[in-house]
This record gives sequence, C-alpha cells and structure tokens, in this order.
Amino acid sequence: MDFLHIMRNTAVQSRKIIAIGIGEDRDMNTRIYDVCHQIIGQTSRSCVFWGKYSALAVMRKDFSPIVHKIEYLSLSSPEDEILTIFWNQYSISTDDGTIMNKIDAIIRGGISSSTFLKALHQNTPKLTPSISPDSDAGEVINADNPPLYRLALLETADQHQFFFAGVGIDEINSLESKTTMIQLGLDFFRQMDWKPEIGILSGGRLSDLGRDAQVDHTIKQAETLEKHFRKLNSTLSIKHYQILIEEAIRAKVNFIIAPDVISGNLIYRTLIHLGNGKSYGAVYLNIFHQYHRVVIDCSRVAPRFEIEGAIYLAAALSED
Repeated sequence: MDFLHIMRNTAVQSRKIIAIGIGEDRDMNTRIYDVCHQIIGQTSRSCVFWGKYSALAVMRKDFSPIVHKIEYLSLSSPEDEILTIFWNQYSISTDDGTIMNKIDAIIRGGISSSTFLKALHQNTPKLTPSISPDSDAGEVINADNPPLYRLALLETADQHQFFFAGVGIDEINSLESKTTMIQLGLDFFRQMDWKPEIGILSGGRLSDLGRDAQVDHTIKQAETLEKHFRKLNSTLSIKHYQILIEEAIRAKVNFIIAPDVISGNLIYRTLIHLGNGKSYGAVYLNIFHQYHRVVIDCSRVAPRFEIEGAIYLAAALSED
C-alpha cells in the first residue's frame, strides 16, 4: 500500500495549520523552507516556523516568505512554549502580527530530539500506561511515567512502504511496551481504515534457542506477542518472522516491530543511510490515539523526502 500517496491526497486539500521547528542548522532550515515552498505555495494551507529568535532571524534574512502562508513565531523557550500553545489550543500572534486560531499539528523539524522529547514528556497530559499481555485484566505497567510511542513510515529501495516500531531508545524495551506499541498500532490502522499486516522480529531463528540468553529472550517475547494477539483476534494477520526481516518485506508486511531498540535504530539507519530507503516521519501514537492530537517526529538532519513526508503525515492525520 502506498501510504504516502494516500496521505498526500488528503493533505493537499487540507487547510490545517502546521508548526515546524527551526533549529540552528542552516542547511536543515533551507530544506524545510524549500519543501514548505513546494507544498504550500500552490495551496491555501498556512505554515508556522517556530524556534528561538536567533534561528528565525537568520531564516528570515535568508528567505522571503510566501505572503500570508509562512509565518514566524519567535519563542524564548521554544519547546515548552509551542507545546503549551498546542495543548491549550491558544490562538497565536506571529512575529508579523498575524492572528491564527490554533495550531493543528507540530513537527519537530530542526529541534534537538533530547530537548523536544523532554518538553513533550513534561507538557503532555497524562498518558495511558503500558499493558501487560500476561494479565487477562490488562494489568498496567509503569503507570507514573509511560513512554512515548513513535511509529515511523519507511520505504525500501524497492518502494515497499511499511510502518516501523523501534526508532526510539525507550519505546520497546519490555514485553509490556511491545504489547502497548502493537495495540496502539492496531488502533492507528483502524482509525485510518487500513488493514494491518504485522511482522514481529526477534534476534534469531527458532532453531537458535539455547545459544544466547538475549536472543532467547527476544524470541520468547515475539512468540508470546503473536499468541497474545491471535487470542484476541483470530483473524488478525500477525506473524513472528524471527530474524528474517527480508521475509517480512517479501510478504508485504506493513507494520513491523523490531526485536529491541538497538536493532530497531540500526535497521532504520541501515535502510535510510546505506540501503537507499526513505523515511517519511513518525507519529507519536499514544498522543494521537488518546487525544487525537498530531505530533510528528523527524530527524533534525532530515533529507527533503522526510520533511515532505512529515508534512503530509501531519496534515492528513490532523483532518477530522
């Protein structure tokens, strides 16, 4: 399924206001501006560039805005302030005095991941904690500080697109967090009216059991997850592909869960930076599911295609 095409078709009709973070990297800022110019130059959508005054001042000097379509919002504490505006749905007055009703979606853009994630944790209303698959009652885990769950849209060199879980270092570190990630992913697919084809990866083949404790752990987790979700829904397409990610791709799986966060990050980086693949941003699943608010992540050194994908993702998901 060409997810990007579907979201692009929705996004081009969107009038939602998207706020994109601007950092200190002028090359990244150039790519953000060029992509925004390309996407919104022929539409009625508005875009807000947010960040520190110093970063926006340089950007304003480098580029002339598309009249009434690109606005600048200088903030002293950008991450905290933009999230306060976003969550409270405050109207804003941009640097040029334009009044905008509210921000519909936020893209991290060129902002540091660590500072943005810290602010997102601190400013996001209480999130539903992780769920244990070992309890019929749905026992919750880590109730006081549940992680944020990101689901990234990736594409192979052969143009197969799939959603991928395991790009954040604190997202799938336990059986409970993997269970929650899959459940949130299923809810996301249901909301988008897409059919999920789930592939769970582990650190080895079933025949490798007994050779290494960590590999054994990921295999047993994957087997438990497959049985758990098959029990909940016998018609669900879900399979433990062991370590054979190539088989999952050949089977056109569209929702893949990494064995752990280290291998997840390596899969992502190998595909994008070495394997001629593409990334199109990542949605914060539990924020979208619980509050139907759209926050999109992308690398602060993202290439043009990732910035473009993040904007399409933000615009499409923010449509009611």
